[in-house]
Amino acid sequence: MRTTDSGNNWVKVGGVNEAFFTDIGFLNQFSGIALGGSSIRTTNGGLNWINGIVTGQSVSSFGENSSMVCSFFNSVLKSTDVGLTWFTVLT
Repeated sequence: MRTTDSGNNWVKVGGVNEAFFTDIGFLNQFSGIALGGSSIRTTNGGLNWINGIVTGQSVSSFGENSSMVCSFFNSVLKSTDVGLTWFTVLT
């Protein structure tokens, strides 16, 4: 799903199987990640989504061109490339 009007209207986008996501975070208007039982990421404002490599329950972003952190059970993971790669910062 994608919105361009702050969530008033939504459009279904292709490329991703239907899934349940618990959180979504964006570094800027283009780059973001959605987490749940799986993860997906976008670098073009949600026009297309790519399957990610982590699972998690929540995501936080810390400004454009910075990092994203996701938590899953007792672990905290960090990415500095919009979810392309992740490393553990706390277990």
